[in-house]
Amino acid sequence: MRKLRQCLALLLCAAMCLTLTGCRTFDNFYNTFFAKDPAEQTVYIGVFEPLSGADKDAAAEEIAGIELAHEIYGRVLDTKVELIYADNQSDTQTAPIAAKELIDKGAAVVLGSYRSVLSLAASDVFSEAKVPAICVTCKNPLITQTNPYYFRVCYTDAYEGRAAARYVMESLKETEAVAIAAEGDDYAQALIEEFVSAMEKGAGEGSVRVLSYDPALEDLTPVIRRLEMSGCDAVFFPSAPAGAVRMIRRASEMELSFAWIGDSRWDGIENADPEYKSLEQHWLDGISYIEDYDISAYSSTTTQIMLNEYAKKNGQGAVPSESFAFGFDAYLLALAGMQEAGTVSDSGLIAERLTNVYELEGATGSISINSQGDPLRDVIIEQITAEGPQAVYTVTPRWGE
Repeated sequence: MRKLRQCLALLLCAAMCLTLTGCRTFDNFYNTFFAKDPAEQTVYIGVFEPLSGADKDAAAEEIAGIELAHEIYGRVLDTKVELIYADNQSDTQTAPIAAKELIDKGAAVVLGSYRSVLSLAASDVFSEAKVPAICVTCKNPLITQTNPYYFRVCYTDAYEGRAAARYVMESLKETEAVAIAAEGDDYAQALIEEFVSAMEKGAGEGSVRVLSYDPALEDLTPVIRRLEMSGCDAVFFPSAPAGAVRMIRRASEMELSFAWIGDSRWDGIENADPEYKSLEQHWLDGISYIEDYDISAYSSTTTQIMLNEYAKKNGQGAVPSESFAFGFDAYLLALAGMQEAGTVSDSGLIAERLTNVYELEGATGSISINSQGDPLRDVIIEQITAEGPQAVYTVTPRWGE
């Protein structure tokens, strides 16, 4: 009884002292003597995805990648990580409600959503709560341009233009190029703007000649002649596969050869030509294009860890999809933001420090986050060969791009 009175007296004395030294001292006192051991605490990462509706199946791959990464890396800053889920039902009206549900549950960081319109629909919720959200496969630039609390792990479409320019200068060793686009193709124009900017920064003003053409032309000979007159070997041609096949084939028929470089839509371009497999020597051989994802081209330790664990669940030789791998890396990026911030509870600080993430070793290559919230990351260049598409060059990111 006497010992109990002495303890109470000491606590009373300490409490009186704390009233004189302010709330911060009280917080320190409370955390020291009464707060739980940090090892017993939990940080919540929200999974903001379509668990139902039209996008359910596509989103399932992102979720599976997130969950595998969580199984492997279940702690950060000596704190247990727990995933919490909210179903946006593939619906833009439901998306803000689901986002608010995750905020109310205490999510420190949110991952998702699949499909850009769903992410944009919930954007204000995350911004007002000052909770960072990380897109997995959404490329719409507006997501990060309109919200300082939204980030992404995949690169934007426009980034492909910069990567193509670096491939021209670094791998092809060309200082001049032609960029060509079909009239009315706004997507291609956006990529070409980035291509021109990067080329002029590295090779000087006037290093790119931009050509446009009417895609309704039945005979593309005049367009090919303009390419010939440019005197350039490298041609950046962001286009749908069907348009690219027409152009490249006509050039081949005219016995003219160019170093064609396409955007990621050229993945599978050989399937757009019904004669591709029947010809021994094909005019598509040698063309290059940007590949969104080629697991065989990544060689980091993290890549191997993901592949090994994926094989245990899906069988030896099983290859994870692009969405799966980017979901895996989105989770790693969330942990990296916490590590940079040195906290699992201050979401605002985590968002601020996500832009400090530099050369994170992801399963899909090196990832650095710029001030816009977009990644500077490895971009794979593939080339069509007689043996099929092969990764021939990796454009590595530059800090400050």
